[in-house]
Amino acid sequence: MNTVQLIGNVTKAPYFIAGNDSKKAIAFITVANNDNKEKTIFVEVTVYGKTAEYVKQYISTGARIAIEGKTDTRPNKTKNGDTYQELYISCHRLTNLSQKVEG
Repeated sequence: MNTVQLIGNVTKAPYFIAGNDSKKAIAFITVANNDNKEKTIFVEVTVYGKTAEYVKQYISTGARIAIEGKTDTRPNKTKNGDTYQELYISCHRLTNLSQKVEG
């Protein structure tokens, strides 16, 4: 089973790529998680479709989010030109935990 659940804070502004329609939209975000208080883990997350559109409109640096998805890899290159497989989370559900609740 390949399932990831993570809560963390967005560390930099999401990067968004618009597609021909909302199904092809992609957003890239970096989430920091420091549950054990001794070290912070930075995780690259890729969000697709309507959820990516939501990220573009409502998620910014510092937002606290919960994500569910799976781990995946994509090819990448170092500054020296060497290729390697980069691990990231392919997100299929995102919850904005920073939203203010009125009541």
